[in-house]
Amino acid sequence: GKLLSLEQQPIQVIMSWMDSFQDHEKIQLICLQSLPTILESPQNRIAAQAGGLASIVLYDMAAFLTNSLLQLTAFHTLVVLLRPLGANEGTVHRMRTASSTSSRTNDAKAAPAAA
Repeated sequence: GKLLSLEQQPIQVIMSWMDSFQDHEKIQLICLQSLPTILESPQNRIAAQAGGLASIVLYDMAAFLTNSLLQLTAFHTLVVLLRPLGANEGTVHRMRTASSTSSRTNDAKAAPAAA
């Protein structure tokens, strides 16, 4: 239990800074730049998801529209944050690809029959 809270501490501190300094573009960017590495840890991703980090990042994207580096960094943060947790990482994408491929194949087979 104690080790888990130590691993979550950096994400909680960063989210606190992001919340406290909402209008400070440079602080938001520095925090965003630190997040992808920290979010590689599943425990940190769980804490960040539960703490509403996605909302904070989306707020930043809306608040600082003209900062292209911040926009890119925010997208990178969201990609890492929203990764599936656990052993099935990437499964959703593979399943979606397989089902969309099979439906295209079925549509292609059905089209000549309908014509």
